[in-house]
Amino acid sequence: MGPKLGGVMKIYIAGKITGDQKYREKFEKVERTLVWLGYSVMNPACLSDDKEFSWDDYMAITSTMQERCEATVLLPDWQDSKGATMEAQKAKILGHKIFLFEVSPEVRLVPMDLEDAFEAEHIRCVKDLYQFMQEQKAKCCPWCGQRIIYG
Repeated sequence: MGPKLGGVMKIYIAGKITGDQKYREKFEKVERTLVWLGYSVMNPACLSDDKEFSWDDYMAITSTMQERCEATVLLPDWQDSKGATMEAQKAKILGHKIFLFEVSPEVRLVPMDLEDAFEAEHIRCVKDLYQFMQEQKAKCCPWCGQRIIYG
């Protein structure tokens, strides 16, 4: 496990799965980065893609996964997904800390206010995350290799 950032926070990842053939790789990169930062992660992309289970079946399972967490990280494509949009709304109802995980051109974990989510283009980065990364003298994400911007 990677270095700790304060206490361990349980995080659920929400993003587009249906229609994205590379969703497993995308979710896995985010999971590895969050685990390296010291978080515990629930990754819905780890579920079997057995055709016997319906979209509703998967949403019921992932709903329980999300309920067990304290925070939800939204991937950049979350608004292109009916399921991830529902998970973002559920995160607010659950009182989760909500973050947007930006993966290009640099790695960023930024706080989200869902009230402004559809209009927000630029959101400030989480200060303690960047302070931690600066203390570790990290210049790139240890998993995906993307440059990290501090500020």
